Amino acid sequence: MNNRIVTVLCSGVAMGVYTPALAVRHQLENNKIDTDVVVLESLYLEDKRNKINDTKKVFHKDFRIAKKAHEMAKDITPSLDKELVNELFANWRDQERQHFIVFSGFWMPILMKYREFVHPQKVYADLVIVDSVISPSWKSYKGEIPENFEIQRLFNCDEGRITQKIFTPKNPPPSFKEKEDRLVIHGGGWGMGNYQSIIPELNERGIGLNIVMYFKEDNFTKNIKNRYYMIDPSWRPWHKNKQGRVEFPPFGEIYRESGEVYSNREEYNELFYIIAGCKGVISKPGGCTLVESLASATPIIFLDPLGEHEEKNAELWINLGFGIAYEDWKNSGFSFDTLERLHNNLLIARNIEFDYVNSYIKKISIVNLCAN
Repeated sequence: MNNRIVTVLCSGVAMGVYTPALAVRHQLENNKIDTDVVVLESLYLEDKRNKINDTKKVFHKDFRIAKKAHEMAKDITPSLDKELVNELFANWRDQERQHFIVFSGFWMPILMKYREFVHPQKVYADLVIVDSVISPSWKSYKGEIPENFEIQRLFNCDEGRITQKIFTPKNPPPSFKEKEDRLVIHGGGWGMGNYQSIIPELNERGIGLNIVMYFKEDNFTKNIKNRYYMIDPSWRPWHKNKQGRVEFPPFGEIYRESGEVYSNREEYNELFYIIAGCKGVISKPGGCTLVESLASATPIIFLDPLGEHEEKNAELWINLGFGIAYEDWKNSGFSFDTLERLHNNLLIARNIEFDYVNSYIKKISIVNLCAN
Protein backbone atom coordinates (compact mmCIF):
# COMPACT_ATOMS: atom_id res chain seq x y z
CA MET A 1 0.00 0.00 0.00
CA ASN A 2 1.12 3.54 -0.70
CA ASN A 3 2.65 5.11 2.40
CA ARG A 4 0.22 8.02 2.45
CA ILE A 5 -0.75 9.66 5.71
CA VAL A 6 -4.25 9.12 7.08
CA THR A 7 -5.42 12.31 8.81
CA VAL A 8 -7.80 11.81 11.74
CA LEU A 9 -9.87 14.89 12.60
CA CYS A 10 -11.42 15.20 16.06
CA SER A 11 -12.39 17.66 18.76
CA GLY A 12 -10.73 18.06 22.14
CA VAL A 13 -13.74 19.48 23.96
CA ALA A 14 -15.71 16.34 23.15
CA MET A 15 -13.80 13.46 24.72
CA GLY A 16 -16.39 11.14 23.23
CA VAL A 17 -14.83 11.73 19.80
CA TYR A 18 -11.28 12.51 20.91
CA THR A 19 -10.89 9.10 22.58
CA PRO A 20 -11.95 6.89 19.63
CA ALA A 21 -9.91 9.08 17.27
CA LEU A 22 -6.71 8.30 19.18
CA ALA A 23 -7.70 4.64 19.43
CA VAL A 24 -8.03 4.51 15.63
CA ARG A 25 -4.61 6.17 15.26
CA HIS A 26 -3.04 3.45 17.42
CA GLN A 27 -4.65 0.67 15.39
CA LEU A 28 -3.67 2.17 12.05
CA GLU A 29 -0.08 2.68 13.17
CA ASN A 30 0.03 -0.94 14.34
CA ASN A 31 -0.75 -1.78 10.73
CA LYS A 32 2.20 0.35 9.50
CA ILE A 33 0.00 3.22 8.30
CA ASP A 34 1.27 6.73 9.02
CA THR A 35 -1.45 8.59 10.87
CA ASP A 36 -1.82 12.17 12.06
CA VAL A 37 -4.47 13.36 14.54
CA VAL A 38 -5.50 17.00 14.32
CA VAL A 39 -7.55 18.48 17.17
CA LEU A 40 -10.05 21.12 16.08
CA GLU A 41 -9.31 23.49 18.97
CA SER A 42 -5.65 23.75 17.90
CA LEU A 43 -6.97 26.00 15.09
CA TYR A 44 -8.97 28.29 17.37
CA LEU A 45 -8.20 31.93 17.96
CA GLU A 46 -6.26 32.07 21.22
CA ASP A 47 -8.93 33.95 23.16
CA LYS A 48 -11.58 31.41 22.12
CA ARG A 49 -9.35 28.50 23.16
CA ASN A 50 -8.60 30.12 26.51
CA LYS A 51 -12.31 30.25 27.35
CA ILE A 52 -12.87 26.50 26.93
CA ASN A 53 -11.96 25.57 30.49
CA ASP A 54 -14.29 28.26 31.86
CA THR A 55 -17.13 26.82 29.76
CA LYS A 56 -16.29 23.36 31.05
CA LYS A 57 -16.70 24.58 34.64
CA VAL A 58 -20.07 26.15 33.85
CA PHE A 59 -21.37 22.96 32.20
CA HIS A 60 -20.00 20.87 35.05
CA LYS A 61 -21.87 22.94 37.62
CA ASP A 62 -25.16 23.33 35.75
CA PHE A 63 -26.39 20.52 33.51
CA ARG A 64 -29.32 22.65 32.32
CA ILE A 65 -26.96 25.17 30.72
CA ALA A 66 -25.00 22.35 29.08
CA LYS A 67 -28.19 20.88 27.60
CA LYS A 68 -29.31 24.22 26.22
CA ALA A 69 -25.88 24.90 24.67
CA HIS A 70 -25.88 21.46 23.06
CA GLU A 71 -29.25 22.10 21.48
CA MET A 72 -27.89 25.28 19.89
CA ALA A 73 -24.70 23.78 18.43
CA LYS A 74 -23.63 25.82 15.41
CA ASP A 75 -20.84 26.31 12.89
CA ILE A 76 -17.57 27.07 14.72
CA THR A 77 -15.87 28.76 11.73
CA PRO A 78 -15.91 32.24 13.39
CA SER A 79 -13.75 30.82 16.20
CA LEU A 80 -10.98 29.74 13.82
CA ASP A 81 -7.65 31.47 13.25
CA LYS A 82 -7.51 31.90 9.46
CA GLU A 83 -3.72 31.95 9.39
CA LEU A 84 -3.53 28.62 11.23
CA VAL A 85 -6.10 27.11 8.86
CA ASN A 86 -4.22 28.32 5.77
CA GLU A 87 -0.96 26.96 7.20
CA LEU A 88 -2.63 23.61 7.80
CA PHE A 89 -3.98 23.51 4.24
CA ALA A 90 -0.54 24.29 2.82
CA ASN A 91 1.05 21.49 4.84
CA TRP A 92 -1.66 19.04 3.80
CA ARG A 93 -1.24 19.97 0.14
CA ASP A 94 2.55 19.66 0.29
CA GLN A 95 2.18 16.20 1.86
CA GLU A 96 -0.57 15.23 -0.60
CA ARG A 97 -3.03 14.48 2.17
CA GLN A 98 -5.98 12.62 0.64
CA HIS A 99 -7.36 10.27 3.28
CA PHE A 100 -9.34 11.63 6.22
CA ILE A 101 -11.31 10.10 9.08
CA VAL A 102 -13.63 12.69 10.61
CA PHE A 103 -15.07 12.29 14.11
CA SER A 104 -16.78 15.68 14.50
CA GLY A 105 -19.21 17.41 12.17
CA PHE A 106 -17.64 20.74 13.12
CA TRP A 107 -14.73 19.78 10.86
CA MET A 108 -16.89 19.57 7.74
CA PRO A 109 -16.75 23.25 6.62
CA ILE A 110 -12.97 23.17 7.06
CA LEU A 111 -12.53 19.93 5.12
CA MET A 112 -14.80 21.19 2.36
CA LYS A 113 -12.58 24.27 1.96
CA TYR A 114 -9.50 22.06 1.76
CA ARG A 115 -11.31 20.02 -0.89
CA GLU A 116 -11.67 23.23 -2.92
CA PHE A 117 -8.01 24.07 -2.19
CA VAL A 118 -6.88 20.89 -3.97
CA HIS A 119 -8.54 18.77 -6.66
CA PRO A 120 -11.95 17.75 -5.19
CA GLN A 121 -11.81 14.20 -6.51
CA LYS A 122 -8.55 13.56 -4.64
CA VAL A 123 -10.05 13.91 -1.15
CA TYR A 124 -11.53 10.82 0.52
CA ALA A 125 -13.19 10.95 3.91
CA ASP A 126 -14.96 8.65 6.33
CA LEU A 127 -17.44 10.50 8.54
CA VAL A 128 -17.65 8.48 11.74
CA ILE A 129 -20.84 8.88 13.79
CA VAL A 130 -20.09 7.64 17.32
CA ASP A 131 -23.65 8.08 18.66
CA SER A 132 -26.57 5.87 17.65
CA VAL A 133 -28.28 8.79 15.85
CA ILE A 134 -26.95 11.97 14.25
CA SER A 135 -25.47 14.14 17.00
CA PRO A 136 -25.45 17.99 17.22
CA SER A 137 -22.00 18.52 15.68
CA TRP A 138 -23.11 16.69 12.53
CA LYS A 139 -26.49 18.44 12.47
CA SER A 140 -24.64 21.77 12.47
CA TYR A 141 -23.33 21.00 8.95
CA LYS A 142 -25.97 22.00 6.40
CA GLY A 143 -24.10 21.16 3.20
CA GLU A 144 -24.15 18.15 0.92
CA ILE A 145 -22.00 15.08 1.52
CA PRO A 146 -19.74 15.01 -1.55
CA GLU A 147 -18.51 12.13 -3.64
CA ASN A 148 -15.72 10.09 -1.99
CA PHE A 149 -17.13 10.91 1.48
CA GLU A 150 -18.74 7.98 3.28
CA ILE A 151 -20.78 7.97 6.50
CA GLN A 152 -19.74 5.28 8.97
CA ARG A 153 -22.13 4.31 11.77
CA LEU A 154 -20.99 2.36 14.83
CA PHE A 155 -24.45 2.01 16.32
CA ASN A 156 -27.89 2.46 14.81
CA CYS A 157 -30.84 3.09 17.09
CA ASP A 158 -33.36 3.12 14.22
CA GLU A 159 -32.24 -0.37 13.17
CA GLY A 160 -31.71 -1.47 16.77
CA ARG A 161 -28.22 -2.87 16.28
CA ILE A 162 -24.47 -2.48 16.56
CA THR A 163 -23.07 -1.80 13.10
CA GLN A 164 -19.34 -2.23 13.70
CA LYS A 165 -16.68 -2.19 16.39
CA ILE A 166 -14.05 0.54 16.60
CA PHE A 167 -11.94 -0.66 19.53
CA THR A 168 -11.08 -4.15 20.73
CA PRO A 169 -8.50 -4.35 23.53
CA LYS A 170 -5.62 -6.80 23.27
CA ASN A 171 -6.77 -8.81 26.28
CA PRO A 172 -10.30 -10.17 26.70
CA PRO A 173 -12.33 -8.68 29.56
CA PRO A 174 -12.35 -10.44 32.93
CA SER A 175 -15.32 -12.60 33.80
CA PHE A 176 -18.04 -11.07 35.94
CA LYS A 177 -16.76 -12.93 39.01
CA GLU A 178 -13.23 -11.65 38.38
CA LYS A 179 -14.42 -8.04 38.18
CA GLU A 180 -14.29 -6.07 41.41
CA ASP A 181 -17.53 -5.61 43.35
CA ARG A 182 -17.36 -1.92 42.53
CA LEU A 183 -18.87 0.51 40.05
CA VAL A 184 -17.27 3.34 38.12
CA ILE A 185 -19.26 6.59 38.17
CA HIS A 186 -18.51 9.60 35.97
CA GLY A 187 -20.06 12.45 34.02
CA GLY A 188 -18.42 12.02 30.64
CA GLY A 189 -15.46 14.09 29.50
CA TRP A 190 -16.70 17.28 31.16
CA GLY A 191 -18.25 15.82 34.31
CA MET A 192 -21.80 16.71 33.38
CA GLY A 193 -25.09 15.46 34.79
CA ASN A 194 -26.55 14.27 38.06
CA TYR A 195 -23.94 11.63 38.90
CA GLN A 196 -22.72 13.38 42.06
CA SER A 197 -26.18 13.42 43.65
CA ILE A 198 -26.53 9.62 43.78
CA ILE A 199 -23.15 8.83 45.35
CA PRO A 200 -24.40 9.02 48.98
CA GLU A 201 -27.32 6.71 48.18
CA LEU A 202 -25.00 4.08 46.69
CA ASN A 203 -22.56 4.29 49.57
CA GLU A 204 -25.41 3.84 52.05
CA ARG A 205 -26.16 0.55 50.29
CA GLY A 206 -22.55 -0.50 50.84
CA ILE A 207 -21.59 -0.14 47.17
CA GLY A 208 -17.99 0.92 46.60
CA LEU A 209 -17.36 3.40 43.81
CA ASN A 210 -14.51 4.48 41.59
CA ILE A 211 -15.39 8.17 41.23
CA VAL A 212 -14.03 10.35 38.45
CA MET A 213 -13.52 13.92 39.66
CA TYR A 214 -13.09 16.92 37.40
CA PHE A 215 -12.09 19.78 39.67
CA LYS A 216 -10.34 19.62 43.03
CA GLU A 217 -12.81 22.14 44.41
CA ASP A 218 -15.73 19.70 43.95
CA ASN A 219 -17.30 19.34 47.38
CA PHE A 220 -17.19 15.56 47.81
CA THR A 221 -17.72 13.95 51.18
CA LYS A 222 -14.90 11.42 51.22
CA ASN A 223 -15.83 7.81 51.97
CA ILE A 224 -13.49 4.87 52.62
CA LYS A 225 -15.63 2.74 50.29
CA ASN A 226 -14.63 4.91 47.35
CA ARG A 227 -11.57 5.59 45.24
CA TYR A 228 -11.15 8.92 43.52
CA TYR A 229 -9.60 9.52 40.10
CA MET A 230 -8.81 12.55 38.01
CA ILE A 231 -7.22 13.73 34.76
CA ASP A 232 -4.05 15.76 35.27
CA PRO A 233 -5.50 19.31 35.61
CA SER A 234 -2.69 20.78 33.49
CA TRP A 235 -3.47 18.57 30.48
CA ARG A 236 -5.18 20.00 27.40
CA PRO A 237 -6.30 17.81 24.44
CA TRP A 238 -4.68 20.08 21.85
CA HIS A 239 -1.27 20.17 23.56
CA LYS A 240 1.38 17.91 22.06
CA ASN A 241 3.82 15.81 24.07
CA LYS A 242 7.61 15.68 23.69
CA GLN A 243 7.19 13.42 20.67
CA GLY A 244 5.01 16.03 18.97
CA ARG A 245 1.82 14.00 19.32
CA VAL A 246 -1.50 14.61 21.01
CA GLU A 247 -2.11 11.96 23.63
CA PHE A 248 -4.66 10.35 25.89
CA PRO A 249 -5.15 12.30 29.12
CA PRO A 250 -2.73 11.49 31.96
CA PHE A 251 -5.03 9.92 34.56
CA GLY A 252 -4.55 8.71 38.10
CA GLU A 253 -5.92 8.02 41.55
CA ILE A 254 -5.89 10.97 43.95
CA TYR A 255 -6.06 11.31 47.76
CA ARG A 256 -3.46 8.57 48.14
CA GLU A 257 -0.83 8.58 50.86
CA SER A 258 1.83 8.00 48.23
CA GLY A 259 0.70 11.07 46.31
CA GLU A 260 -0.83 11.58 42.88
CA VAL A 261 0.69 9.83 39.89
CA TYR A 262 -0.80 10.45 36.45
CA SER A 263 -0.10 8.11 33.56
CA ASN A 264 -1.40 7.21 30.12
CA ARG A 265 -0.76 4.74 27.34
CA GLU A 266 -0.89 4.54 23.54
CA GLU A 267 -3.70 2.02 23.07
CA TYR A 268 -6.56 3.68 24.94
CA ASN A 269 -7.37 5.88 27.91
CA GLU A 270 -6.62 4.73 31.46
CA LEU A 271 -10.20 5.03 32.68
CA PHE A 272 -11.23 2.25 30.31
CA TYR A 273 -9.09 -0.29 32.14
CA ILE A 274 -10.63 0.73 35.46
CA ILE A 275 -14.09 0.32 33.92
CA ALA A 276 -13.13 -3.10 32.54
CA GLY A 277 -12.22 -4.26 36.04
CA CYS A 278 -15.55 -3.25 37.61
CA LYS A 279 -19.02 -4.76 37.47
CA GLY A 280 -20.71 -1.71 35.99
CA VAL A 281 -20.38 1.93 35.00
CA ILE A 282 -22.84 4.65 35.99
CA SER A 283 -22.89 7.49 33.49
CA LYS A 284 -24.90 9.64 31.16
CA PRO A 285 -25.29 7.78 27.82
CA GLY A 286 -22.50 9.20 25.65
CA GLY A 287 -21.53 7.42 22.44
CA CYS A 288 -18.01 6.65 23.59
CA THR A 289 -19.45 5.14 26.79
CA LEU A 290 -21.19 2.63 24.50
CA VAL A 291 -17.87 1.90 22.76
CA GLU A 292 -16.20 1.21 26.11
CA SER A 293 -19.11 -0.82 27.44
CA LEU A 294 -18.95 -3.13 24.42
CA ALA A 295 -15.15 -3.41 24.46
CA SER A 296 -15.02 -4.26 28.18
CA ALA A 297 -18.33 -6.16 28.48
CA THR A 298 -19.26 -3.75 31.27
CA PRO A 299 -22.97 -2.88 31.56
CA ILE A 300 -24.06 0.74 31.82
CA ILE A 301 -26.42 2.09 34.45
CA PHE A 302 -27.81 5.17 32.74
CA LEU A 303 -28.26 8.60 34.23
CA ASP A 304 -29.99 11.59 32.59
CA PRO A 305 -28.94 12.19 28.96
CA LEU A 306 -27.41 15.40 27.62
CA GLY A 307 -29.73 15.52 24.62
CA GLU A 308 -31.80 13.48 22.19
CA HIS A 309 -28.77 11.69 20.77
CA GLU A 310 -27.79 10.41 24.23
CA GLU A 311 -31.39 9.50 24.98
CA LYS A 312 -31.34 7.31 21.86
CA ASN A 313 -28.01 5.78 22.92
CA ALA A 314 -29.58 4.65 26.19
CA GLU A 315 -32.67 3.39 24.38
CA LEU A 316 -30.54 1.24 22.06
CA TRP A 317 -28.38 -0.20 24.85
CA ILE A 318 -31.38 -1.00 27.07
CA ASN A 319 -33.27 -2.64 24.20
CA LEU A 320 -30.24 -4.78 23.35
CA GLY A 321 -29.93 -5.90 26.97
CA PHE A 322 -26.61 -4.14 27.63
CA GLY A 323 -27.73 -1.45 30.05
CA ILE A 324 -30.40 -0.33 32.50
CA ALA A 325 -31.80 3.00 33.67
CA TYR A 326 -30.61 3.97 37.15
CA GLU A 327 -34.14 4.11 38.59
CA ASP A 328 -34.90 0.63 37.22
CA TRP A 329 -31.71 -0.74 38.73
CA LYS A 330 -32.57 0.96 42.02
CA ASN A 331 -36.04 -0.65 41.93
CA SER A 332 -34.37 -4.03 41.46
CA GLY A 333 -32.68 -3.51 44.83
CA PHE A 334 -29.39 -2.53 43.16
CA SER A 335 -29.12 -6.12 41.92
CA PHE A 336 -25.69 -7.29 40.81
CA ASP A 337 -27.37 -10.39 39.34
CA THR A 338 -29.04 -8.03 36.87
CA LEU A 339 -25.65 -6.57 35.95
CA GLU A 340 -24.26 -10.07 35.41
CA ARG A 341 -27.01 -10.84 32.88
CA LEU A 342 -26.19 -7.63 31.00
CA HIS A 343 -22.47 -8.48 31.11
CA ASN A 344 -23.16 -11.90 29.57
CA ASN A 345 -25.16 -10.28 26.76
CA LEU A 346 -22.25 -7.94 26.05
CA LEU A 347 -19.79 -10.85 25.94
CA ILE A 348 -21.82 -12.36 23.11
CA ALA A 349 -22.11 -9.02 21.30
CA ARG A 350 -18.33 -8.50 21.40
CA ASN A 351 -18.02 -11.29 18.82
CA ILE A 352 -19.40 -9.05 16.08
CA GLU A 353 -17.16 -9.58 13.05
CA PHE A 354 -17.32 -6.12 11.52
CA ASP A 355 -14.34 -4.05 12.63
CA TYR A 356 -14.12 -0.47 11.39
CA VAL A 357 -10.33 -0.15 11.20
CA ASN A 358 -9.88 -3.46 9.37
CA SER A 359 -12.47 -2.51 6.76
CA TYR A 360 -10.97 0.98 6.42
CA ILE A 361 -7.49 -0.42 5.73
CA LYS A 362 -8.87 -2.62 2.96
CA LYS A 363 -10.76 0.30 1.46
CA ILE A 364 -7.86 2.75 1.25
CA SER A 365 -5.63 -0.02 -0.09
CA ILE A 366 -8.03 -0.37 -3.02
CA VAL A 367 -8.23 3.41 -3.50
CA ASN A 368 -4.47 3.76 -3.56
CA LEU A 369 -4.10 0.80 -5.89
CA CYS A 370 -6.54 2.38 -8.34
CA ALA A 371 -4.75 5.74 -8.05
CA ASN A 372 -1.49 4.11 -9.08
